[in-house]
Amino acid sequence: MDPIQVDVREGLTPAEFRREYFEPHRPVVMRGAAQSWKALEVLTPDFVRERYGDRELSFDGTTYRLGEILDRLEASDPERPAPYPCKLNLDEDIPDLYEYLQPFPLPHSQPNRVTNPLVLASRFGSKNELFIGGPGGSFLTCTTTTTTSTRG
Repeated sequence: MDPIQVDVREGLTPAEFRREYFEPHRPVVMRGAAQSWKALEVLTPDFVRERYGDRELSFDGTTYRLGEILDRLEASDPERPAPYPCKLNLDEDIPDLYEYLQPFPLPHSQPNRVTNPLVLASRFGSKNELFIGGPGGSFLTCTTTTTTSTRG
């Protein structure tokens, strides 16, 4: 089996995306699709630590403060990887982050499988998640709703 060619595009309009990739079921990496998001300017570990560092999250049966997770991520290396995935349910854990993720969903994300009421959160887990990982962790993220995975 030959590897699949994945195009890398920038400036792709929603109509071009639908015609060239969505309808023929072709994968594409879209550079700059979220470039208008304020999150790209302000969402740093220090920003999250300052505003949400005391939030408690559980991973593998252990409860951590979000600030502690961020400290561990920044010190992470292949020999001592931080817990991964550090998964935040935006709807429950930090809903005010949406102000930094506008437009949400991105116009290319149609049909919208994230907010569609037919996609049951109870069956697939939370709908809107932020994954955070550090050196030594694995980046590959698979979703059950065929939505976007972004690496910063």
